[in-house]
Amino acid sequence: MIKILELKYYKYILSIIAILMMLINFDHRIDGLEGSYSSTIDEMQYINLTDYFKGNTVIDSIRSPYNARPLTPIIAAKLPYNSAISLEIVSCIGQLSTILIAFALFFYLYKSIFLANLGITLITFSYPVLFLTSIPRVDALSLMFIWSSIYFIVKRNYFALFITLLLGLSAKETAIIVIPFYFIYNYNWKYKLSGNIKTIISTVILVSASLFFLIFLRNYFSTKSPYLWKPDEYTLWFNLSRFDAYLSLIITLFQFFIITIINRKYINIELFTQDNFAKATSIGVISVFAIFIYSFFSAYPDGRFLWIGYPFFAILCLELVRKRRLSQV
Repeated sequence: MIKILELKYYKYILSIIAILMMLINFDHRIDGLEGSYSSTIDEMQYINLTDYFKGNTVIDSIRSPYNARPLTPIIAAKLPYNSAISLEIVSCIGQLSTILIAFALFFYLYKSIFLANLGITLITFSYPVLFLTSIPRVDALSLMFIWSSIYFIVKRNYFALFITLLLGLSAKETAIIVIPFYFIYNYNWKYKLSGNIKTIISTVILVSASLFFLIFLRNYFSTKSPYLWKPDEYTLWFNLSRFDAYLSLIITLFQFFIITIINRKYINIELFTQDNFAKATSIGVISVFAIFIYSFFSAYPDGRFLWIGYPFFAILCLELVRKRRLSQV
């Protein structure tokens, strides 16, 4: 009973601290609940999309791919504030939900209050959570569904996985990174392809449903405005010369770097291959960095592209700490 009380107590205290930290930055560019907002291109597109769902603008004012990320703006449009504030509120709620989901995942995996606490501390007191959550974007809600999908994969609740995956995709298409994790986690390496028909078929269904759903979103909210981000050589060379791209990489992964350096003696091949969960986590990391590298060709790479990898980075770090604790017993 005492452990359960301690578990709940810590979880809610950390949530309160997190929301207070986010609120510190909540109105850093907003002049009141109905005031003006100074935004980037991304943020302005999401604000426009929210205005569209409020009936204040037309869909052609939104460019692709932002038009195919409707979930957060749809929810924000129901709130009685301006679109920028409403998006921030939805993002903060999404992030707080992520903390609770992550806690449940870590505790399920390790049956350790200490490791669960450490895990949510790593993901909460970080650059993306404390600064990117408090601006009008859609990443926080998408990440909540990525965490949820991973949780349902390890719990083998595949109906819930299907729902959270589609919801994540409706927030942002990067939620598709959970599919490689799903495939590797469920693939039985003791058998040949014929022994993994169920896993292969279910993965094909997930991929097909995801692609169909993304195409549906893009067509349903179709816009005459041109696609904003396209891979080209100019974008690549521009990003390679951007100091912010490298700085964002460092500050987004800083806490994971620290844990890895402290526990570097426990890094070995088994960390990445010891079981299906380790292999799936490694594939998750590879998928995230593939997206980050692709962003150099087609967008402005920053911490958002690595934020989606927090489940995988945190799990690897917790595994290192778990190995260290076992060695000291």
